Amino acid sequence: MGARRTQSLRAVTGVVGARKSAPAQNGVRPQFRNETAVLGVDLASARWANVGTALVWCDVGADDVRAIARVAAGVIEWPAHAPVSAVALADAIHACAMREGVAAVALDGPHAWRDPARGADAPGVGRLAEFAVRAQCKTGVYPRTFPGTQVAWTRLSIAVFDALLTHEGVRLATPEDARRAGDARPPRAGAGYLLLESFPTAIWRATGLTPLPAKSRRPDVAAFYARLADAFALPAADVTSHDDLQALVAALAGVGVAGGPVEARAHGASPREVPHADGPHRVEGWIWDARPMPREKKSGPAPNGV
Repeated sequence: MGARRTQSLRAVTGVVGARKSAPAQNGVRPQFRNETAVLGVDLASARWANVGTALVWCDVGADDVRAIARVAAGVIEWPAHAPVSAVALADAIHACAMREGVAAVALDGPHAWRDPARGADAPGVGRLAEFAVRAQCKTGVYPRTFPGTQVAWTRLSIAVFDALLTHEGVRLATPEDARRAGDARPPRAGAGYLLLESFPTAIWRATGLTPLPAKSRRPDVAAFYARLADAFALPAADVTSHDDLQALVAALAGVGVAGGPVEARAHGASPREVPHADGPHRVEGWIWDARPMPREKKSGPAPNGV
């Protein structure tokens, strides 16, 4: 992590990297009552500097008023000299998730291939979920991708999901998780988390905002964060990295699944495994987007009187 991003992160939360802990205040780690954390990651396969990360903390107070209390960008310190790999990514992501006791981890990257049983006459060239959210990059029937230049990134992303799912208490989020999010309390810290594929561009669109342009166009990241903050009632934060902002947007779907003040929606079909000469692999699955929760739901009584 560069000096600029480290300085920005300290200014927001005092958290610096996966191998370091937040400073204690009077010997107690800073925390809101009934606080739930969600980690977002914008995956990249070429350079560590292009992998974005963000943490979002939401709080359900005594009156069941749900609010996003804190956000932090650039929350994982990647290996300084090791090449980018699925194992190194998954290890660092899981370490951060365990340290922060997150309820959900949302990755901007595919977790499955197209189901060969769908046939050539099914809509789109990729998964049903990718067709539904109008994803630019699509996973075809293993091992094909569209465009073909995305095959390395796709393979790495799916491998990261595979590695994370080997940990106890980690599983893919389902639409049922989103439906019961208001009823259930999040998992205990360190007890596992829900894992989901999130598509930031779909979240920008669902919110009625112009999606963040490609990094090559050098958009004003701070201005885009300000618009996002206004829509989702996010706290003020110094978010200046394009990749970290996309990671934060991805995390918003996880906030909804974890019971925060966000409506998370799953698109696609249930995942399943299919056999292949290279070994079984996962096909289809859900892609999540999110939109701000209506004000009356955000501040109303909790479901079932809980």
